[in-house]
Amino acid sequence: MGGKVQDSDTVSVLDPGPLTEAFGSFGAEALAMLDLFVHSIRPLIASAILGLDQGAARLAADSAHSAKGAANVTGAFRLGAVCQRIERLATLGDLNAARLAARELEPALAEVVREIERLKGEA
Repeated sequence: MGGKVQDSDTVSVLDPGPLTEAFGSFGAEALAMLDLFVHSIRPLIASAILGLDQGAARLAADSAHSAKGAANVTGAFRLGAVCQRIERLATLGDLNAARLAARELEPALAEVVREIERLKGEA
């Protein structure tokens, strides 16, 4: 978990850098990876929220950690920062603050989805 928690308002919604580096360019393969990302992160977000709703700090922290990793590896750094904040707060046992932070999950994911659709339109 270490490191400084980034302010989600100051980082990119979707940085093409990580996928460009992974695939050599930001083309069809990268866009397919982004579709897979969106499909796979939704259950992680749902699990984090479920953990918070049930008072299960470990489930919330672990799910947020996994979502953070998926977001950061695909360049969805703003979403990753939100997940990192939830992970940190849940790990500290501050579930009320984590629940407040979790309100940012769906809007942050929606931003990523809109950016993916925009990129597909340019492809």
